[in-house]
Amino acid sequence: MSNYNIATRYANALMELASEKDILDQVADDMQMVFNGIAGSKELRTILKSPVIRPEKKETILNEIFKDKVGDVSNSFIQFIVKKNREDVIYDILKRFKELYNIKINRVEAYIKSCVELTEAQKKQLQSSLEEFTKKEVMPFYSIDESLIGGFVVKINDTVLDSSIKQQLNRLRKKLFEQNDIILN
Repeated sequence: MSNYNIATRYANALMELASEKDILDQVADDMQMVFNGIAGSKELRTILKSPVIRPEKKETILNEIFKDKVGDVSNSFIQFIVKKNREDVIYDILKRFKELYNIKINRVEAYIKSCVELTEAQKKQLQSSLEEFTKKEVMPFYSIDESLIGGFVVKINDTVLDSSIKQQLNRLRKKLFEQNDIILN
């Protein structure tokens, strides 16, 4: 079974359990915190994927890091993953849970690159436009990419909206080459 299928099964199980107990938002916050912790620590990811380190040790490490920071259901779920020897895909499970949670609450994440820091007014206008475009609540994540020259690039799931000057120059260059080929022939 692929990691995606495994992650989906575990994420769905956690989603159902949290919904039944009416603590879905709390569990989502917990899982986001655990996800960020694992994503931010290369050492922790290496430990979790290592076949040399015993599952009991991995469970102890995760318990020490997250026990006081997450609820009982979330902590039990993390321990369950380790007991089932799925700690090597815990990152994928948490990522898939976040995706399913966002679908359930009608939210999308938008990764926005611009060549300079956007003003608050620009951020609000862009977020509003993206919410109108997607018909969903948009969670924006901003970053700077000076190679864009100007404008911005937005990535939402598999959709890329590129209104950067770099992209416009590339289109113009391509168009000029196509026109030159026609003229030369």
